[in-house]
Amino acid sequence: MAKETAPLGLPLTTGTWTTTTATDGTDLAILSLGSGPGLVVVHGSMQSAAAHLELARLLADQHTVHLMERRGRGRSGPYPPDATLRTEVDDLARVLAVTDSPAAIGISSGALLVGRAATTVPSLRRAVLFEPPLVVDGSINLGFVDRFESELAAGDLDAAMVTAMRGAQMGPPFLRAVPGFVLRAMSRRQLARDAAAALAPSRDRIRLDDLVRALPQDFRIVTESADRIAALAAIDPARVRVQVLAGTKTRPYLRLAAEAMGQAVPGAELVSLPGTNHGATQNRDQWGRPDIVASAVKSFLRRPARR
Repeated sequence: MAKETAPLGLPLTTGTWTTTTATDGTDLAILSLGSGPGLVVVHGSMQSAAAHLELARLLADQHTVHLMERRGRGRSGPYPPDATLRTEVDDLARVLAVTDSPAAIGISSGALLVGRAATTVPSLRRAVLFEPPLVVDGSINLGFVDRFESELAAGDLDAAMVTAMRGAQMGPPFLRAVPGFVLRAMSRRQLARDAAAALAPSRDRIRLDDLVRALPQDFRIVTESADRIAALAAIDPARVRVQVLAGTKTRPYLRLAAEAMGQAVPGAELVSLPGTNHGATQNRDQWGRPDIVASAVKSFLRRPARR
């Protein structure tokens, strides 16, 4: 297979892109590799399908891994103005159906989608939820979202990036000690470098500003899911087995969410990933530890189905 250029400059030496159509007619792109039972990977915010290519390669010896490109990125179409959590759960249901996949991994906001799909999609039999940003008893203040959306609407992308980074506690912990004006300057340079790199023609390169513009949907998902852990208690343990993953070095509110989900979801298995944080699922050049994640996921998926 000829080499392609993946988002963020990662070379694609394996895998095939296909496209399916959402219920509203929007294109949904899927990057597939490997062989065996289907496994859909749903990325989180500020990510694209290729952010988890190394994880997919590690799982591809036992599964046909389908990296779903959520809307607003690359080959997939845009979000409608009235997009909700339901919109993306329906997108996931479509991808599960066309790939004949009985299992899915949801990462961050993607874990909220997979968790909700586990309550409504009959064909989904295994669900892996990596650090879902589920607000539990006000564990994180979502008041920053209004400011973020105002800055984004005004075209002030560097300010919006800083507001999102601080409000959602994104990025390495040391950034929380960096003054706001320094973070804005850093974000401005990052956006400028990315825009210059984007001048090179590549259909699959995901622009940083597109990832920022997709954030309102992720915040919508988080807001809709806040303090609604009871909805996940509706997962039928006789039909769906659930694994919840969380790193030992992750943010406290994410660890709290994982623990609460592990307790609320019937029969769920909560697994701690030693020495990892919220970026663990990503490629190594993005500070990920996909080897640790893949080991836990493989162990879970190898177990026989409940009788």
